[in-house]
Amino acid sequence: MRVPLSLALLFSLAACMPKTEPEDLAPIGPDPVNPQAPTDPVDADPTPDATGTDAGDVAFKWNEDLGELDLDDMLAGQPVQEAEMAGWESRSTASGTRNSRTVKGAGGLGARGVGFGGGGSADSFDAMGSGVTGDGASALDYAPSGAAGVVESARSRPAMALPPPPPPPPPPPPSAEESYAEMDGAGGDYGRPAVVQSSLKAGTTDDNADFDGWLTYVSEWGGRSDINGWADELDVSGRRYVQVLDSRGRPVPDARVSVLDPSTERVVWAGRAYGDGRVPLYPQLKVPGRDLAIAGDVPEGGWLVQAALPDGAIQTVRWDGQGEELDLGVDSKGLKAGAPVPVDVCFIIDTTGSMGDEIDRVKATLLSVTDKLRSDASQGVDLRYGAVLYRDIGDEYVTRKHAFTSNLRGFDQALQTISAGGGGDGPESLNQGLAVGVAGMDWREGAARVAFVIADAPPHMDYQENVTYGRAAAAAAHRGIRVHTVAASGLDDRGSYAFRQVAQLTRGQFIYIEYGSAAASAADHGVAGPTKSNNLDDILYARIRAEIDGWGKDGTRKVARH
Repeated sequence: MRVPLSLALLFSLAACMPKTEPEDLAPIGPDPVNPQAPTDPVDADPTPDATGTDAGDVAFKWNEDLGELDLDDMLAGQPVQEAEMAGWESRSTASGTRNSRTVKGAGGLGARGVGFGGGGSADSFDAMGSGVTGDGASALDYAPSGAAGVVESARSRPAMALPPPPPPPPPPPPSAEESYAEMDGAGGDYGRPAVVQSSLKAGTTDDNADFDGWLTYVSEWGGRSDINGWADELDVSGRRYVQVLDSRGRPVPDARVSVLDPSTERVVWAGRAYGDGRVPLYPQLKVPGRDLAIAGDVPEGGWLVQAALPDGAIQTVRWDGQGEELDLGVDSKGLKAGAPVPVDVCFIIDTTGSMGDEIDRVKATLLSVTDKLRSDASQGVDLRYGAVLYRDIGDEYVTRKHAFTSNLRGFDQALQTISAGGGGDGPESLNQGLAVGVAGMDWREGAARVAFVIADAPPHMDYQENVTYGRAAAAAAHRGIRVHTVAASGLDDRGSYAFRQVAQLTRGQFIYIEYGSAAASAADHGVAGPTKSNNLDDILYARIRAEIDGWGKDGTRKVARH
């Protein structure tokens, strides 16, 4: 049972966010699709635009920086070390030790007197640790024996009295029948569990399908005292879409779309289209780490919107921002009929100790999904799997990744090596796990790109040199990576809020493992809109199949084409 927390006054996020002018970005370099294209506008025959005026012949411009994330060699004031073993690449901080950090606040966590330190292991609890600073600010002390100094938090947080996390509910008895079968994989013979059926039941909701309900949820939960200040503020009000269509009116996946300020012809947003040819545009979104909104209010004369296809076709129109969607036709033949659909799937998994009760069943679920997709791959689907595991600072690793591979049986074998351990303080390094999953994996051009985050804890939002989940989610949207988030048992309200933000921003779905009734499980995560329930492996498989079956297709209503 969760401990109730006091509620702050409700407020409307959309109404409170300031409306700003577009950020003045640096000029963009040559077009990588057409290197001969000039980087400055050139005079040529005008191109009719969506409003009946002339957009002009503007060389295609692109801002790759929107998708780049800073994964440098420091985290929370500690050097990050890299190592590789048995196909996994690990990033960790100082050898298995936790450094100190201070969370500012008048009292706040200090009342708990929590300390992790002394001469024991990095994950042992030492009640005698230094949990309260002399000035009333609170501290969670992760300092090893002999460590000196306190690393200041990068962000000042409001005072909070957080109760210890409740224990997760007991897992239901497994109903899956498992047997070990010898399978001849590319890496040699190995035994693995042949899962008949996963025992995990889950619900799912699509916050983009019920967008008004999503805005209501943000306004209600985003201002709560236990969430405000511990979560990224992502203003998605005024959402619009740009859909790229070929000369036959068919959606073009992975087309590059840029939105330009017409007065400077500088990029204010850029993104790759998902499988239905659509790129989401959130004009009022302030990407964490950037001072101004992406695009702000529609400028005088409208935005310049550009689309570029891999075959070099480019179209530029002027859009007054009216309506929820712009259909942008490009003179191109689009996709090659009958070509295999390339799909990259990345699992981003919390492997800290609190996941111990569920990690084996999560592994069984993923093995069941790979079983189903292996037959799809044999029928022409160009499928690759990859994984990112994450724990926390001072654990055996902060992140550990397995590169994408088409050897699905070998990937199954790698999945079996996953175990839970470390953690210990509630929040974990979800930020780092998501950032590595988005920017640290070798995602293919021209592929459907989908990631699943599976975790039971909210992200640490108080580490220096960190890439927050909101920044990583914006980078995923820029790269056309769809992120589905999966809430395991014990995920608190801050975690539910962050998970749903990530899924909504990247056009993914929020999935939650059900304990008790379906209605109670949904309410526990603040889900009030339409939901569906199924076995978790069936849900994950359906999300991947949706990428394959929807590639280059549009299941929504059509609007007038410009």
